[in-house]
Amino acid sequence: MKIMGNYSRAASISLLLLFSISCKREKPNILLVTIDTLRRDHVGAYGYPRQTTPFIDSLARNGIVFKNALTPIPSTAASHTSILTSLHPLVHNVLLNASRQSEKLDTLSEVLKKNGYFTIGTVAVFHMGREYNFAQGFDSFSDKGEVDGGTGKQTQRSADSVNHSLFNQIKKYDRQYKNKPLFIWVHYFDPHRPYIKRREYSCSEPIPESVLAKIGPERDASRRSFANAAKSIDAYDSEIRYTDAAIRKLFHYLQKLGIAKNMITCITADHGEQFGEHGHFGGHADFYAENIFVPLIFHGGRIPENLDADRYVSTLDIAPTVLYEAGLPCTSFGEGKILWESGNRPGTVSRKKFFIIGNPTYTRSLQMIDTVTARSFIKNIDYHMKFIYVDEENVLPSAEFTACQHEDIGDDTNNKRIKIAFPDLFIKGMNYLALKMDFEKNNGFAMASSFIDRIKHAGVLIQANKKQLLVYYPVTMLDDLTLNLDLSPGTELRAVSYVIVGVDEFLKIKAVSKTLKKIDNLDFLKYCLTLRKDNPGDELYDLNEDIGMNNNLLPERGFQFEGQIYAMFQDFRKKRNRIFTKTVKEKKYSREEIENLKALGYL
Repeated sequence: MKIMGNYSRAASISLLLLFSISCKREKPNILLVTIDTLRRDHVGAYGYPRQTTPFIDSLARNGIVFKNALTPIPSTAASHTSILTSLHPLVHNVLLNASRQSEKLDTLSEVLKKNGYFTIGTVAVFHMGREYNFAQGFDSFSDKGEVDGGTGKQTQRSADSVNHSLFNQIKKYDRQYKNKPLFIWVHYFDPHRPYIKRREYSCSEPIPESVLAKIGPERDASRRSFANAAKSIDAYDSEIRYTDAAIRKLFHYLQKLGIAKNMITCITADHGEQFGEHGHFGGHADFYAENIFVPLIFHGGRIPENLDADRYVSTLDIAPTVLYEAGLPCTSFGEGKILWESGNRPGTVSRKKFFIIGNPTYTRSLQMIDTVTARSFIKNIDYHMKFIYVDEENVLPSAEFTACQHEDIGDDTNNKRIKIAFPDLFIKGMNYLALKMDFEKNNGFAMASSFIDRIKHAGVLIQANKKQLLVYYPVTMLDDLTLNLDLSPGTELRAVSYVIVGVDEFLKIKAVSKTLKKIDNLDFLKYCLTLRKDNPGDELYDLNEDIGMNNNLLPERGFQFEGQIYAMFQDFRKKRNRIFTKTVKEKKYSREEIENLKALGYL
């Protein structure tokens, strides 16, 4: 009996081995295409009537189009890091462009490389280049772009330039490594501003009236873009079509080499764009529908029939799905979920809640979308943007200030308005503009902005008799590198100069907490940062009634969600600390610095 038992066990093992060998399939090649600033509703597969994406649409017809795909943050580097790691931005900690990816993060390319794939990456902008560790896990990586004469940095490059580099990388693979399966990540940047009208890729169809109707003059808070909105949209659409043609060329090249024969293609975007909706033009910082819903299309692979393509999904789900299709362990990779079930594998439960953060360069807000109730709760944590500090003792005497010009731009009620322009381009974000003002006479002044006229707010009045003042003004609140002041009657400004102070440098100033006055009556700033809210309680939205988030819909305050959103936020912070434990321990602040960081909203 013992012999028979051993024989039966051996026979069973042999059968299992034969079965696994017979079921083993060739690992697929994988093409991941990310298109910067591509609005979901400007893609033909999502119902856009203009012929912007004929090739992408052809892939979509034979693939799967996820109708409600969300990005966890409308920011290029942060969103792409989430795509590559399946981690929320509050976990992977890449929150701003030109932030470096940590080596501690596990990326999709690393996992594929460790499992026999040859990995190629090609990007179109410098802040996702090798310098910022986006080359991690790639056998071949290209980030060369045109050099910006002003900064000396490589900034961006066109789709043709991206393809030129990519084709050379693929040639090398085909010559030397084609015995390995191939993973390609290619990033195109062309739909991003500035929009270039590419006449050979123009769309003959008119811009839909429904699109233009959202961009009325009363919505154009910047007062600079409405007149050219149609031209910009037309140029934007031509950029999309130009990018679509580049993807077609890439696909045909892969077909020519036989690489596309067994290939899974995923096409998505990092975020969308606004064209005057919600009072903002050409930006994507906040989490309106135009910004946070992105195209997500899969072609090839084992996509099951009758898949629910209307449910809410996330770009966090891309990497686990790709790993699953490659036959690799994926349930423990990141936070995403497999987008479909296949074979003997049980299907994953659809996510019920989505946690989205605004681009912190512009707005520090949190959004939780509950797909069960189809409601969205938004919580502002814009603390660092709601403070202006006035320094009467000039605690930066040794700083190298740069003189800047100011000009009268008319009277507003009894005040004289002046505009101050700053000649240098500096990075928006967690920085302060230290504005030094020398007065002939100081009867007070108000900090203004281009939004003042529209919302009829008097600004922030600063009463002071000092002949010289330093005002620390969050860079986030600047409007196109300009700042407006409303001078009270009798106030005469003699000279203005400035210097940019980073948060770390700001906190090192010993006298900050003693000499700076907090001005906290900046209610009007919420219009600059999150224009949809007219009242503090208007933070709850019914997505079924207002999928575009165009209105403040519900008077109820929705405080029942506040505990949930806080709990999710804390959960992400715990996950981040598990990844960066050593880094977190090494970061030391004094008690005073910690209190300042809390006041500024960073802790």
